[in-house]
Amino acid sequence: MRANLSRLEIDIQHIVCEGNKAATVHVARITHLSGEESLIKVVAFYQFREGRICLVDELTHLLKGNEKDQNLGALQ
Repeated sequence: MRANLSRLEIDIQHIVCEGNKAATVHVARITHLSGEESLIKVVAFYQFREGRICLVDELTHLLKGNEKDQNLGALQ
C-alpha cells in the first residue's frame, strides 16, 4: 500500500482501550502518487497478543475520492 501513496495522515477522533482490546474512530487522508486525494472514515476494533496486533476488524466509509479507495485499509 505504501508504494502507491505519497502521503497518509490519520486523525484519531475517538479511542477506547480495555485490556488487550482497543477501538477507534479515525479519518484517513490519503494522497496518491498521482496527486489524487481520498478521505476515509474508519471504525476499527483491534485485539493484541504479546504486545502486537493480532486482529483488526474495520468498517470504512469513503467521504471523498475514488471508489477504489473504499477498502484500502483491508489491503495487505
